Amino acid sequence: KKNLVPMINNRLNSISSNETVFNDSKIIYQDALQKSGHNGHLQWDQSTSTPHHTRTRRRRAIIWFNPPFSENVTTKIGKEFFKLLEKHFPPRHKFHKILNRNNVKLSYSCTPNIGSMIKSHNRKTLDRTEENQTLPCNCRNKEQCLLDGQCRAKAVVYQATISDTTESFSYIGISEPEVKKRISKHKNSMKYREHEQDTELSKKFWEMK
Repeated sequence: KKNLVPMINNRLNSISSNETVFNDSKIIYQDALQKSGHNGHLQWDQSTSTPHHTRTRRRRAIIWFNPPFSENVTTKIGKEFFKLLEKHFPPRHKFHKILNRNNVKLSYSCTPNIGSMIKSHNRKTLDRTEENQTLPCNCRNKEQCLLDGQCRAKAVVYQATISDTTESFSYIGISEPEVKKRISKHKNSMKYREHEQDTELSKKFWEMK
């Protein structure tokens, strides 16, 4: 790289506090550059060294007073509030440095009215009701639906029984998602041996098989 030597030189200058530190640190970099075929020399440059950081100004601590806004109130709340502030916290008061016009600000709080709160509540309730409604069956052949058109119901408690010539096993489960998806998972776990550990029903199935 053509700019490799200037890049290293600028970097060393920026992290060195003075020329002595720079000269002590540049030796290893200078040797590495010469071994790599670079003939440039690293030199101290005061203009690129790290400047002294100026002291940051501390942010003023602001206390906010947020009275609720109402068009029915005719009193100038803000004006009266600051009158009380100046009356009870004069310049000679021990808390004047904290409670004064420079540190205390006022901003009206625009809270929603009762009408909008009721509408919001009703909307959430209705949306929740729609979520709980069972979706229509989407089986390709609805006549062969295992649950008579209720295969997309949620939060269903179900029972499955498997048996062979010597043993019978009953499994009771609960499906939070659509029960159709849970049945599909059971079928898949009993079809492929690598899914044997997916459910307790599949474990027993492969044990009995």
